[in-house]
Amino acid sequence: DDGVSRLQAGEIPFDTFAAQYWRFSRAEPDGHGPFYALLSWAGHRATRWILPLPLAYRMGSILLFSLACTLLERSLRPHFSPLARLSAVAFMVTMPRLLPEVSFALIDGPLASLAMIALATFLRAVDTGSTRWPICFGIAIGTAMATKLTGWFFVAPYLAWLASTFFDRTRSWKFSQVVAAALVIPATVILWNVGWWPNLVEGVRGYFESNLTRRETIPIPILFLGTRYDFSLPWYNTIVWTLLAVPVGILTLGLVGLVASILLIRTDSLGRLLFFNWLLLIVL
Repeated sequence: DDGVSRLQAGEIPFDTFAAQYWRFSRAEPDGHGPFYALLSWAGHRATRWILPLPLAYRMGSILLFSLACTLLERSLRPHFSPLARLSAVAFMVTMPRLLPEVSFALIDGPLASLAMIALATFLRAVDTGSTRWPICFGIAIGTAMATKLTGWFFVAPYLAWLASTFFDRTRSWKFSQVVAAALVIPATVILWNVGWWPNLVEGVRGYFESNLTRRETIPIPILFLGTRYDFSLPWYNTIVWTLLAVPVGILTLGLVGLVASILLIRTDSLGRLLFFNWLLLIVL
């Protein structure tokens, strides 16, 4: 607030504001993008007079998650029964990380919500053929990129799906839709990252240099299955945590859906898209 006030009063130029006060998307420990902090700030500003701390700071994440669940249910209507759609939303609402992990509401929660919004808007674009939904998809992906480095990989499953449906024009995107999303994604990333505006090339370079060298700048030792890892866990850690933390009933239904998607991967374009998204989580 102090930096914004000084900028508005003309006491400091914009370059100084970006360098001194915009502490995002640059050298560690300020390597993450700004969206999660802006979302938390907005929730606090809107509800601080009626909600106690830290709930006021979490309200932005809560509202975004609610929007994501609503869009997910609506996007699945042409494809699944009401029971299946409500189950999908219920499983997200009851996911193990949602309540006990405090940091989830700060960064990974909004990131998960943006992933759900991206999936929902992508499906709506396929079903309607409208250009409006690819624009929404581009905003969701671009905002995820402006939240955390992980968000930069969110576009990969959709590129794989578009490639796999290239010759099936009844299920793929139209060229105009692809162009709309391709223009909106980088524009959204740049719009959120105010600190990049004075020097875009240097800002992007510094962001990736910071995030790709975190092993040296911010070591995070983790004990996993009796072995100490200095930074990142082995590739199968996601599978292990899923087996240990997800309730058996949900795990069983998810396994049935995963197997069905794999068996029908050539003919079921929706199942293929869901499989590509699951595969991304395993790779990351």
